[in-house]
Amino acid sequence: MNPHIYRINNEVDFNITERTLCRCDMYLPSALLTKPASKCLELLITKKPGEIVKHNELYDFAWEKRTKETSPNTLYQTIFQTRRIISTTFNTKEQFILTLPREGFYFNPAVTVEPLKYKAKHPDNCHTRTLKVALHTTNHESEIHARLNALHQILLDVCDKINFIEKLARTGHENKTPTG
Repeated sequence: MNPHIYRINNEVDFNITERTLCRCDMYLPSALLTKPASKCLELLITKKPGEIVKHNELYDFAWEKRTKETSPNTLYQTIFQTRRIISTTFNTKEQFILTLPREGFYFNPAVTVEPLKYKAKHPDNCHTRTLKVALHTTNHESEIHARLNALHQILLDVCDKINFIEKLARTGHENKTPTG
C-alpha cells in the first residue's frame, strides 16, 4: 500500500497527491508545496527513520529527467523552502529535515510519521468553503470539525458586531455638532 497522506507528529497532514501540508488541529488553509519540494519531502518521510537520502536520490526522484540541469543550489533552496513551510505550518523551530554535510538529508527520527487511511466524502456535504474533500477517520475528528465550524460561525458573528459598533461610532460622531 502506498498511502497518499501522512500524519507528521500527530499535528500536520502531508497530502502527496495535492502537495499540501495542513494542520490537523486548526482551521487554516493548507500550505502548498512546489512539486520538487513535495517529492523531496515524500522521499525523506518514506525512508526508515534517520535513513540518509543521498543528493543523487533526491535529484532523480524530485527532478526526474532533469537531474543534469539541476544545480546543488537548487536542491538546497528547495530543502530550505520546505523547512520554512514546515516550521510555519508547525509553528516550531524544531528541525524536521536534517542535513548530513556532503552526504544528503534525513528526516528527524524523533518526529513521528504515520500513513493514514481515510474514507473520502463528497465535498457537497462539507460546511467548509476551502475544503476539497472531507476526510473522516473517527467520530472524534468529526466532532472536532463540528466544533471548528461552530467557532467559525461565532467569529463571523463577532466580526458583524464589531462592524456594527464601528458604524454606530462613526454615525455618532457625525451627528454631534460643535458647541461653543
